[in-house]
Amino acid sequence: MEGVLEVMGAVRERSQRYLSIAISDFDALVLSLAASSLDADELIEFVAGGAVRAEALAARDHLALKDEEFRLLFVQREVRASDKAAQLERGCHEARQARLAIEAALRTTLREREQGAAWQASAVVRLAAHVAFCRRQGTGCVEAVVGGVISTDLRKLDDLRMAIEDEGLDVLSFSQSLRALASVVCSG
Repeated sequence: MEGVLEVMGAVRERSQRYLSIAISDFDALVLSLAASSLDADELIEFVAGGAVRAEALAARDHLALKDEEFRLLFVQREVRASDKAAQLERGCHEARQARLAIEAALRTTLREREQGAAWQASAVVRLAAHVAFCRRQGTGCVEAVVGGVISTDLRKLDDLRMAIEDEGLDVLSFSQSLRALASVVCSG
């Protein structure tokens, strides 16, 4: 849990440094996740308003959640045990579609006992893998969240990522995923 507190402290400090308006830890984490994602500018424009939006766009790279921070937040046992992401998964068609696409790409990996069990047991693992996958440099974070990826699945992940990069993210749906994932950290 100490790692989570340190990461949230760093996220808070960066938001205070680069934004002239104080925002909650939850909003700072959502903004930090958005800033580190594919289509970051569009996501920031969607999740932030007014002066925060303009300042966040200007400081996007400074606000972005680093890979090591992502791993500390979403590979922690305490966070993985929480299942607040299940509501989004059940209620959002796009979230279910993203899950199915990532499951197809990770088919061999998810046949492994440990990875498959973690995937089936926790909507947070599935949601964190989806958000990790959509990070600008996401493969390492996906591997950490899932507990390792079999090399044959890496090619399938690359193909899926290219398709998402070509089509762009569904900003509305993905911002809901960011908010659901941030709530797991900020409410626990």
